[in-house]
Amino acid sequence: KGGISALPEHNEVLAIRARGWIKECENERITELSSRLNVSEESLRLLNVGWADNTKSWVFPMQRMPGCLIGIRLRPLNGKKFAVRGSKNGLFIPNNLPDKGVVFVCEGESDTAALLTCGLNAVGRPSCNSGDRIVGELLTNHEVVVCADRDGVGRKGAEQLVDYLKIHASGVTMMLPPNQYKDMRDWLHGEGKEEVYTAAERVSQEVWGRAVHSGCDARGGVD
Repeated sequence: KGGISALPEHNEVLAIRARGWIKECENERITELSSRLNVSEESLRLLNVGWADNTKSWVFPMQRMPGCLIGIRLRPLNGKKFAVRGSKNGLFIPNNLPDKGVVFVCEGESDTAALLTCGLNAVGRPSCNSGDRIVGELLTNHEVVVCADRDGVGRKGAEQLVDYLKIHASGVTMMLPPNQYKDMRDWLHGEGKEEVYTAAERVSQEVWGRAVHSGCDARGGVD
């Protein structure tokens, strides 16, 4: 009583459904979502996006670790996101997440896809005020850049994650988009991927004196 609750374990029932939806997702659906979000098709494939025809929704697996699926987020054509019954909030983890190095943590699946589009190693939280413990578990050997949204709630959530990761990661700092942009995807749309990547590189160099590494070997997926 009063202790820290156990983190959710792999849900094979949901994983079976996710695998089916990923396998059944036609290239046209990836192209359509890429156009809607203005992110690259490759970023969506790295996130194992699928298509659930019964709900006319795109499928985003939520994981605790690579290969440990704990939930599924659905993004219908109308944009009103919800989770499959039985889901727990997890992270949006790309297949190319490296075992160490600099990783950018943002809020939501679309911002994650935006940072991947820019060529950055990125992981997404389910919301601005959740997922701290599993981020710390996943990225304990990494330098982490927490990407904050410009709104007050988003920034507060990012600051809380930074505080948590000070003792759960190799290093941590925070990055904000320029004042005129609300979040990472908005920044990508406004200034392009080269500008976002350059700003991210500058943060990494200033804080840790190291370059941002991308394009690493695949580490995970929905097994």
